[in-house]
Amino acid sequence: MENITENNTPEQNMPAVGQNSNLSKNPTPWIVLAVVIIVAAAGYWWWQTTNEANAPELMVSPSPTPAFDQDTQGDIEEIEAVTTSDLDAEFQSIDQGINEL
Repeated sequence: MENITENNTPEQNMPAVGQNSNLSKNPTPWIVLAVVIIVAAAGYWWWQTTNEANAPELMVSPSPTPAFDQDTQGDIEEIEAVTTSDLDAEFQSIDQGINEL
């Protein structure tokens, strides 16, 4: 155990609030901390640039225009041939089919 006498108290061994400690006199920990931060920042920058370089480019190709085949062209002609001016005439055949049921 530590011998504490009246002349040698733990409070006397500690630096006062305004006094500099050995840590502030010795710049080595600050230099090490600065080097670690710089290396970490450089490593992060390098990692980001290599990831961007390895990323595949997105190729946007134009969508091809659909080609109309004969079936589709025939359907379009049938739709255009429908007359909507006389709806009663259009539904007359449907009404006859329903009445036969």
